[in-house]
Amino acid sequence: MSDIAIIGAGELGGSVAHVVARQNLAPTICLIDDAGRVAEGKALDISQAAPIEGFATMLSGVDGPGIRQEVHRPSSSPIERQAWNGPGMTV
Repeated sequence: MSDIAIIGAGELGGSVAHVVARQNLAPTICLIDDAGRVAEGKALDISQAAPIEGFATMLSGVDGPGIRQEVHRPSSSPIERQAWNGPGMTV
């Protein structure tokens, strides 16, 4: 099994981490969020549920301000631009 990193430690990220941990799908889960303390706190909350809910997944939370999503556009041919943007949309 591989470790899992979840970007975003809000309501959705925390819920996904909790479900994945409860199902023991990975030995380690890392929550990554711009608000590092939030990610750390969420990981701690879920970890403290482990003895009660019976899972052994290790959780951690880290600050992730350096993580950026990059989207690369396809080449400039008209057909590829239409496929990228959908029908009827222009670049």
